[in-house]
Order: sequence, then structure tokens, then C-alpha cells
Amino acid sequence: MNFASRAVRIVKSFLIALWVMSATVYALSANNVDADDTQSANILMLSSWHPDMPWQKAFENGMDVGFAGATKQYNIFYEYLDAGRFGEGARLQSFHDYLIEKYKGSGIDLVISESRPAANFLLSRPNFMPTAKRLLVDPGLEVQGNHIISVNEDFGGAIREMISVSAPRNVYVVTDTLTPSNEKRLAGFKTAFTKFGSGAEPHYLTNLPMAELLDTVSSLPKNSTIFFLLLFQDGSGRPYIPYEAARLISERANAPVFTHWGTLVGSGVLGGYILSGQNVGIIASTTAQSLAQGEEPRVDPNTAFRRVYDWRQMDRWGIGKSAVDGADIVFAQPSIIEQYKWEIFTTLLVTVVMFILSVSLIVINRKRQQALLDLKRERQSLEARVAERTAELQESERRIRNFMDTTLDAVIVIDDQGLIQEFNAAAEQIFAYGRDEVIGKTINTLMPQADAYVHDGYLKKSYATSPRRMAGGRRVFGKRKNGSEIPIEVTVGATIFNGRRHFVGVVRDVTERNRGEEMLKQQTERLVSSQEIARVGSWDWDILTGDLQWTNETYNIFGRSSMDFAATYENFLECVHPEDRETVTHAIQDSVDNDAPYDIDHRIALPDGATLYVQQRGKVFRDDNGRAVRMLGVVHDITERKSLEIAKSEFVSTVSHELRTPLTSIKGALGLVVSGALGDIPHKALRMVSIANNNAERLIALVNDILDLEKLQSNKMDMHFEDLDISALVIEGVQANEGFSLENKVLFEIIEPLPNVKVHCDRNRILQVLTNLLSNAAKFSPEESVVHISVENTDGFACVKVADKGPGIPETHREIIFDRFTQIDATDFRNKGGSGLGLSICKSIIDLHNGEISFDTAPGSGTTFYFTLPHTK
Repeated sequence: MNFASRAVRIVKSFLIALWVMSATVYALSANNVDADDTQSANILMLSSWHPDMPWQKAFENGMDVGFAGATKQYNIFYEYLDAGRFGEGARLQSFHDYLIEKYKGSGIDLVISESRPAANFLLSRPNFMPTAKRLLVDPGLEVQGNHIISVNEDFGGAIREMISVSAPRNVYVVTDTLTPSNEKRLAGFKTAFTKFGSGAEPHYLTNLPMAELLDTVSSLPKNSTIFFLLLFQDGSGRPYIPYEAARLISERANAPVFTHWGTLVGSGVLGGYILSGQNVGIIASTTAQSLAQGEEPRVDPNTAFRRVYDWRQMDRWGIGKSAVDGADIVFAQPSIIEQYKWEIFTTLLVTVVMFILSVSLIVINRKRQQALLDLKRERQSLEARVAERTAELQESERRIRNFMDTTLDAVIVIDDQGLIQEFNAAAEQIFAYGRDEVIGKTINTLMPQADAYVHDGYLKKSYATSPRRMAGGRRVFGKRKNGSEIPIEVTVGATIFNGRRHFVGVVRDVTERNRGEEMLKQQTERLVSSQEIARVGSWDWDILTGDLQWTNETYNIFGRSSMDFAATYENFLECVHPEDRETVTHAIQDSVDNDAPYDIDHRIALPDGATLYVQQRGKVFRDDNGRAVRMLGVVHDITERKSLEIAKSEFVSTVSHELRTPLTSIKGALGLVVSGALGDIPHKALRMVSIANNNAERLIALVNDILDLEKLQSNKMDMHFEDLDISALVIEGVQANEGFSLENKVLFEIIEPLPNVKVHCDRNRILQVLTNLLSNAAKFSPEESVVHISVENTDGFACVKVADKGPGIPETHREIIFDRFTQIDATDFRNKGGSGLGLSICKSIIDLHNGEISFDTAPGSGTTFYFTLPHTK
């Protein structure tokens, strides 16, 4: 059963992975749908919830089942409102704009909404995808001009099922009324219970704290039943996922728990007449197919419900199958034959083998007895010949013994009866027997009992064959003198000696080899698993033949199968996107010809027309003559990273065009008002306008910092390097920022003499670094203090220092002070303002100059920031 279970789990995991990959490919190819394809239909599926919610998973599974047998191709694109975490408002408008942009020109034929939030989204936007048909899957909706699948919760059916199965005297209903949906749900249940309760007395456990609720359900009177009517929040205000709440209640309850919601089966509830998310998904898929074919859909709401029970809970509460006749039973216990089928098969197999071996032993024994009789008759005649050749045999034996004892491998010679005739020194070391202890004994002495039977069979078969090599490098187990087993490799040859068949076995102890092979196997498995997890494949290209060897993950990334795709260099190039093929070919050739690093990002075209981004890195290997013979490399699926980079670029573009331009206009207008160019305004109004003007300046600075940081990180910052006198540049920077010292009532003082040192740098960017360090020093220094600026010349570098008398930087911020948006949390520091980007930008600029930036600080004694720049070469 363990083997079978593992096989089933492997198959399930494979199918799930295949489905996820297919869904990913469809999602990535949404903008490539051919709107003119008359053989397919494009469906946009708007789901109300998060894709990991059990109901959502069950619904989508039903959709897949419903579309599986379709004769027409349907391209389904899933989008999620995630209404459980995000409310309506501006976010929904952004979501609307996102959908319009993403599916522009995609030819969407049908839009399906699942549950009320998604339906409200569509109903509030009548012009959303106006050419597409609409299908609203939601209970209770009645809207003209839309196709509706209205499947209400059937409390009557659920109550009748509960009464029929358990015949309770008391029914305890668990729910909360803290949400409008649950208030409506409880009212519907009460109405249905009045009609179908069959005399049972209802008790409503609503809005109780979870601890009190668990104590209550653990001590219910006999002949009671619990009905779980969904619970999202307990009386103490703590939120719960219904599945988790059902599990806690079922574990503590002393009565069976019924429900009407399909996704709760498996949490510990017994089951009941449930609304199945999978069935609703099947109804939606079949309705969508009817609409796509121009037919009027026919919906039977009753098909959305199923009678489902958990076998484990039936066993727990003593409920037999007859009580739920006709219902679906999940987690059922297998029959005795199914449970022990492997043991039964093994027993029968062993019985047959034992019978065959017994018959073989009887036959062998009879032949052995006959052989002994023959030997007895010939013994007298043989004695004479033995005497004549004894001297020759002794001399020959001495030479053979010397030869056998010098070989490193164990050598064992047996006769046709399986008796040991020779046993060299290496064999003594492996088996821990002395030669005299085994000579004349059966070879089975050196074998585990299970292998001894097999060996006897080999001897029997050898009688009818001519001398030949019987087995080479066979792995078996040997048995030492102390009874322990040891892995060995045996090579056996047969020969005729003195008219009798003998077998020579060469034996090697492979304990260390097995250990090494097992370690290699484990390392290989870890490598394959690591590649699958990281979406990284590897390849090996024989440059001389053009053959390629791909790992499984490489095939997965390229969307090919090793069964029907020949991995050659030419076929690889066919997989590369046509627009990138020349670039990839040139990069490979440059690496082969000139040992240039092969590190390239490019696109690949999948068989279904989708496009993926990959990063490839490789290294060329050459023979002793310098000829390129082999290239090894890895390929990494970076599609998700590329998508993030695109989103990031779009964000920066939005900031640049949508924020900076209006902010600059606002700042200019406020500046005119503050300067009095537009006339005098009241003092109080002037104060408020001045505050607005200052805030506009800060926003413009923040936007500029963000744009600078993005340019630096994406290597798009324009840099104009030239040889400059660093001391003159420092003097210019101090003079340009004198306003900071006056504003903060501190003094900037340059420590002389300044060295005459030239550095290769971008003038404006170094002045930007100086401005940031000087402004920080001015802001954090006490009034009437002095900020010292100096330049030092050390070891091929110019070092610029800015030292203040401020409070210092806590040691806890040393590792993060140059990170983006880092600010010290203390109130005195926060009051100084700033975006938290300045030092991060400074570090990026200095890094581009091959320099370093750091600081020294002591709490209460000030901080010295410094950066270094290499001298001009």
C-alpha cells in the first residue's frame, strides 16, 4: 500500500504541476491571443477572492473539468479582485484600468464573474468590454441584459439530510452575525429549520468567543448534532478562516458536525448536503460553452449540490454506509484485500519459488547421490593415477598459490559440486576465514542464505554448458565468519580441470564504492531538485558534433520533451526568439572564438506561441591544442524578473510625467505668491502658502531622488567623467551650500592646506554627494557649531571628509544607513526631514567611481562621513 500510495501521489503531483505550467503559459500569452481565430473562444474569468482560498480552488477545478471535453478551444484568463483583503473604491478603478490595458485587442468573447464582489464590479461598469457577453455566477441576482447562474444555499436540503442521518433531539448551530452575509444566512437557516426541523430543538451558538464555544461543544447532551453555518469572526473580534474554525470545533465536539459548504469537508466535519464549488464551476463552464456557441443555456441549480461524507468521521461517530446510501464517501478505508494485496502477492510468490527450489534440490540431491556411487566405483582406478601425478600437482599448486596470494583481488576456486578448492590471502581478509577453515566446504558458507539457493541454480544450469565466462561484475552480498554481510562484486569464469568443471571467482569488496555511488546519487538528486525549485537548467554542448545534452529542467523551461525533441545546436537556435537569434549566435561565437564571457538575456519561443525570458551563462573548454571542444552552461527562467523590471520602469515613467511636471508648476505658482509678485496677501495666508511652498520643494526633491536612484540602479544615469582637482571641487561645493550653514546657524570650515590631487570623476555627481553630506551635517549639528571639511591624499586615493558635532549615529544603524528609505527612528532625527534616499544615492554614485563611502561616529560626539576617489591614471 505504501508503494501504491506513493505512486498515486507522484502522478497527482505531476498532473498538478502540468496544470500550473499550462495556466502560467496562458496567462503570459494573454496579449498574444489572435482575436480573429474562429476555432477558439477567449474567456475572461473575474474571481472575487484570492486564488488560494478553498472555494476558489474548487470552483476553478470544476471549470477545468467542464472544459476538458469541449470540442472547441477555450482560452481562459483568470483575474482576482481579492475582495477578502481589499475593499472597493479607487483600487477597483485601478483594477478596471489594468484589465482594459492588459486585454486591449485580445478579442475577449465572454466575461464571467464569480460571487457577488466580481458581479458588482461588472454591473457598476456597463461599458466594460462592451462587445463581450456576460455571465454572472452569484445567488440572488436578477439583472436584465445579463446571463445569471443563481445558486442559493439549500438550507432545507441540508437540514433534511442532517435529520435523516442523525435524527437529533438537539441541533446546535454555530455561526456569527457580525457580517451582513452571515446575518442573512442565519435568517435563511432559521426559516428553513422551522419547516424541516422535524421536531428537533435548535440552539444558536452565535458570537461566542472561541474558548467559550469550544467548551460548549465539548459537553453537549446526548442525541445532539452540530450544524456549522460558517464562522468568520468570534465574539472577541478575532477573525477566522471557516475551514480552521471548523477544524477546531470538530476536534473538541462530542457530537457530529454537519455543514452545507463543500470546501469544509476534510476539516473534521462529518459532511451533509453541500454546495460544491467544483459543481458550480462545472455549471459555469457548460453555460459558457452554450453562450459561446450561440445556444440558450440551461441551468439546473440542483446539480450544484452533492451529498458528501468523510469516512473517518463516520467511523468516529459510528455511522454506517447504509445511513448515507448513495452519497459520495471520501477518505474511505480500503478493503482487506486492497490493504494487504502486496503481502498476499509476496506470500504466493515465495511459496512458488520455495516449491521450485525444493524440486531442484531433490533433483540435485539425486544426481549427487548417483555421482557419489560413480565416484566410489572409480575410486580404485583413480588412486593409481593420483599417486602418479601427486608430485606434479603439488608443484603446480605451489606455483598457483604464490600467484594467487600476490593478487590484490580475492580469488576463490570451487568445483562442480560447489566445494571450495582455493582461497587466497585477499579472500581471507575479506571474509575473515583462514584458508584451512573453508577448503572443502561448500561455497554457500560464504553466502547469505537467500543467495545460496540462487547459486545452487547456477551450478545446475552450468552442467549442460561448455566452459565460458558466466557472469561479469555481478553485485551480491558475502557473509563473513562473524555472520555479518558485506557487499561484493563477483566475476565468475568456468574451465575444465582434470576432466571436471571448476569455477574461478574474482571477488572485490565494494563497500566504499557503494558508499561513493550512493553519495553521488544523493548529490545528483539534490542537484535536480535544486534546478526544479530555482527554475534553473543546465546544458552540455559538444562543439565538434553539435550535440546537446539538456537536464530535465532545461526541457521544462524550453517547453519541450526529451521524448520528441532532439537536443542539437541547430534545434536550440530554432527555440530562440527570431528577433534575438542573431544576438545569441554572435555571443556564442564570440565566447568560442575569443573566450568572451557568455552571459546573455534573451527570449525563447514556446511551442504554443508564448514567449519566456531566460538568462544563459556558459564557459568554453579547450583541448591541449587550444581548440574549443566543449561548452557547459546554465539557463535560468527570468520571465517574472523581467515582468517586475517592466513594471518598475512604468512606475518611474509615471513618476516622471505624472508627478514632477505638476509639482514643478505648483512650486512655481507658490513661489510667485510668496515673493509678492502677485500682490500682497494676509499674513496668516502667507504663512500657510510658505508651508505649502516648502512642502512642494520637498516633494520635488523626493521625486528627483527616486528618479536618480532608479537611473543608477538600471545603469541609465548619464555620467560625464573628466580629470578634476578634487580640492577645487570641494571648495566649490562648500561655497554652493553656504545657504545650508546660514539656515541652520552652523559654520562650514575647510581645513587647510588642501592637497593638489586630480581625480577622474563626474563633476555634477560629486557635487551632488558633497551637497548631501554638507546638508546632513548642517541639519544635525547644534547651533553655533563648526562643520569641518578636509581632503587627504593616501595610497592612490583622495579622501574627502565632512565632520559634524551632532548626536552621532546609533551602532544599530551602521549596516543599513546606506539602504534606501533608511532614517533614524528617534524623534530628534525625524524632525530634520529628508526622504531617506540621499545616502543611498551617494553610495551608488561613489560605487560608479570605483570609490568607497563610509563613516565614523561616537554617540554624543558627532559623525564624520568620508568618501574616496582613485587618482587620475
